[in-house]
Amino acid sequence: HNNKLLVNPSCLEGLEILRKQNLISLKTAPLDILQPGNGVLGIYADPTTRPSSSSSPSSSSTAAIISDDDAPNPSLQSAWNPDKVTFDDDGVVISLDLGGRRLHRGFPCDPTLVFSTFASHLTTLNLAGTDIPLDDCLAILRVLLRSSGDDDDDGGSRSGGRILKNLHLGGNGLGSKGASAIAASGVLSRSVTKLDLRYNDIDVDGIAAICDALLETNNDNNNNNNDDYTNNIHHLYLEGNYFGDEGCASLSKLLSSPQCSIREIYLGQNRIGPAGARSLASSLRSNDTLSKMYLE
Repeated sequence: HNNKLLVNPSCLEGLEILRKQNLISLKTAPLDILQPGNGVLGIYADPTTRPSSSSSPSSSSTAAIISDDDAPNPSLQSAWNPDKVTFDDDGVVISLDLGGRRLHRGFPCDPTLVFSTFASHLTTLNLAGTDIPLDDCLAILRVLLRSSGDDDDDGGSRSGGRILKNLHLGGNGLGSKGASAIAASGVLSRSVTKLDLRYNDIDVDGIAAICDALLETNNDNNNNNNDDYTNNIHHLYLEGNYFGDEGCASLSKLLSSPQCSIREIYLGQNRIGPAGARSLASSLRSNDTLSKMYLE
């Protein structure tokens, strides 16, 4: 294979579905269609209007196509936009960035068709700023959980590969209903180390549900000596919600827990006043993991 890194065949179907839905794209470099030897063929609507080498092509009368030799090959890792999809050494997708894509009408296909092809190795998923409906978001999370070594339908344990570590859901207007649903989904009780829920209109009830889920996970795993599935969140992004001072009470309870693993927490633009600040400050007396707390 000329020492070129190939995409694992098991991932190609899912990538192709995403490409056809214009959610990710093959990487194509901008080319000058008049530059000799660049592998590009100029096509003209009217041959008599073909420009000379000294003139500039008109965008209305010219088009460019890439020759077969230079066309992106989906089987090559280098053909895919590295800002949107990355691979491990085995060619398996480990990071998928769909951030900013407009998904307000719903995910354009069955999430199982896409995410089941590489979910067992996916460590980073960005759905921020997509306005994805809650039901579709939860459907994707269910696929990820099923693919990461959770219990099967018969209650038995399944082996799985790496599981999700970075989950970006900011700017989706999930609200407290969405936050509560995500808390109940089980995704927080796995190996997620970075959770982004900023700018989601989460109020007191929503932040309480998130904190309660993390506390319950910690307590259950501590009692069962289950180190495999303990909550391990290190970075928690909650800016731009509006849980205020009352929500800080739930956060304070979480941060003061002996099992708290949070190292950085971002709380700006949450209507936190003096009472909330005092509550957060009190939690730091018994916290030995937190290194940064942002309130701006």
